[in-house]
Amino acid sequence: MPLLPSLARMFPELSELAVAMNGYGREAAALWASMRAVPTFSDGLRFARLRKLELNHATTYDTTLSTTQLSALLNSVLAATPKLEQLTVFVGQVYSRAKPPLPGLGGALAHLPPTITSLEFSEIDVRDTGLCDCSLPQLRTLALHNCQGDCSSLVARARDEFPSLCDARVTDWKSGRKPFQPLLPGVAA
Repeated sequence: MPLLPSLARMFPELSELAVAMNGYGREAAALWASMRAVPTFSDGLRFARLRKLELNHATTYDTTLSTTQLSALLNSVLAATPKLEQLTVFVGQVYSRAKPPLPGLGGALAHLPPTITSLEFSEIDVRDTGLCDCSLPQLRTLALHNCQGDCSSLVARARDEFPSLCDARVTDWKSGRKPFQPLLPGVAA
């Protein structure tokens, strides 16, 4: 059974969960294979109390999740987390010379629960996310780190679409901007 449904079965009372999807050795290889497989939550199996979810380091030295894999993973997980408030997805960097393209979200954000207050993404292609088509009345924080696409325009549209949004950040660590530097209204990234 993939990792996340197993955790939901063993620990249904979890309110916070952080999962690193890479590492070294046989255990890491098994975890990587588990995360690349689309988790299937059987009927009634949910993270009923999960409020904060962090998925990070979805890379190895030379591979990363594809848009299809990341979208399927998020679609399945979001369907099993009805009370989720904070979602963090840090894909991570590939260090080999032949770098695969950054994965996109593939429409997975359409499945975000309305309880979301914070979204944070890193190393993701944010073009065509569908974020501004979501109903997120409580969204207060949006952070995009080292993402591909027109992040500034996405943040500007999000500010218009979500009146409760009070902290919107775009950071590009490779360009020398400090991590978590706020993007002020009207200032281009």
